Amino acid sequence: MTGILRPIILGVSASALLGSAAMALVHTGALREVIRLAVGVMMILSLLLPVSKLHFSLPLDWMRNHTQSVSKQVEQVQQQRKGWMAESSAKEVSTYMMHRARAEGIECEIKIQASMVSEDTVSLDHAEIRASLTSEQAEKIAAMLETECGIPRGNQTYVEN
Repeated sequence: MTGILRPIILGVSASALLGSAAMALVHTGALREVIRLAVGVMMILSLLLPVSKLHFSLPLDWMRNHTQSVSKQVEQVQQQRKGWMAESSAKEVSTYMMHRARAEGIECEIKIQASMVSEDTVSLDHAEIRASLTSEQAEKIAAMLETECGIPRGNQTYVEN
């Protein structure tokens, strides 16, 4: 702020001093009016020149920076949302498949891993089955996971309890 005041005060003082000296030399007539006009223009310029050299931080720059910051935050939230959607979908499908297995008389724990394929599409990638199963029960669960969830047998892992 003081950086702008100094040139304004010096410019106005110098133009007032010069103007008063010029006005003192001419007493009457049209020349006095011309000098008065010239002194007025000089005073206005001495005020405006320092102000014109100021650099204002435009709201456009602030908005551009703020928009980039908000865009990054929105992208982070979208990534979190995708992770939560995949996680909650995997839990729901795991719970459903455990209920289906119990309905078939098979006690097991099923954990499914999922990922987001596109904006709102979840892909079930892998299944882990923890239980002590006979070969017939293992085949039945493998078929259920393959037909109902679309998880190929190669992506199914059996862990004996």
